[in-house]
Amino acid sequence: MGLLTVFANFRIDSEERLLRMKDSFHSFCGADIEKWVINIRGPLKCQATAFLRNQLGDSLILFELESSQGWFHDTRQMLPTIKSDYVFFWLEDHLCISGIDYFNKVVSEMKLFNAEYLLYSAFHHGTTLRSFDCLPFLNGDSIILVNYDIPSHKRRLEYINSNKLICATFIISCCSILKASLFAKIVSNDDLLIRRWPRETPFDFEKNSSDIRWLPIRVAQTKAEFFSFIDDDHGDDNLSLVSRGLYPNRVSREKILEIRKRHIKSSTFPILRKFLRPLVAIESKIRYALALWENRNV
Repeated sequence: MGLLTVFANFRIDSEERLLRMKDSFHSFCGADIEKWVINIRGPLKCQATAFLRNQLGDSLILFELESSQGWFHDTRQMLPTIKSDYVFFWLEDHLCISGIDYFNKVVSEMKLFNAEYLLYSAFHHGTTLRSFDCLPFLNGDSIILVNYDIPSHKRRLEYINSNKLICATFIISCCSILKASLFAKIVSNDDLLIRRWPRETPFDFEKNSSDIRWLPIRVAQTKAEFFSFIDDDHGDDNLSLVSRGLYPNRVSREKILEIRKRHIKSSTFPILRKFLRPLVAIESKIRYALALWENRNV
């Protein structure tokens, strides 16, 4: 069993996204990675597939899945090929800016500390790291480790609010390195009665700050900026590489999102989703209250 597998199930639907995928790949492909388990969808999947085959050879396990049952169903077909300790969930619109040595050190320290989850992007100029100052943590060379339970989560959110920090608060994000067992648990567990996002997208993989039923988790956080968004400022000033002048702004973010929205609108039922949106919020509140009740003596 190896230490790390790169996983991706993404849609390459424009020349710009293909270029960003290549740039993202080159930013970290030299790291210690055992296998690349990749599914590519979209009109440019042949070009993206040819690139990865040429670059990776036998290290690539390639799928061509795009069933009507959606992202989770297709990703479950890929799970048996992942045999490493950890999974790097690759998003093509993030670039590694820390260097390969730091990448390898982060993963090796996650193994050393038995970490289950690490957010590799959304450093927010250091405020995501600072948001853990209110909690006890183990201190490594490249990461800190927090035993993150419901009381810890509530304390951290209060600290973030009182200090008006702009930082990541999701319990689990797509742009993450996870223990393979946790990754498989999330992919295999369609725990939402009503989907928050269209089934073609991976966004229901993410667990927001109200999804406390997924706690406790052994959370690692990098001590330096590791990856960065290419064009998403995530509500912050000069967060993305484009905003910092570190990546060319060839196509606007609005244009890229519009291409994505056209695909989603053509394959889902937007009127039905609008009707269900209030029910999604109600379900989330009920699940939050149940998780608090179940952990009332913690």
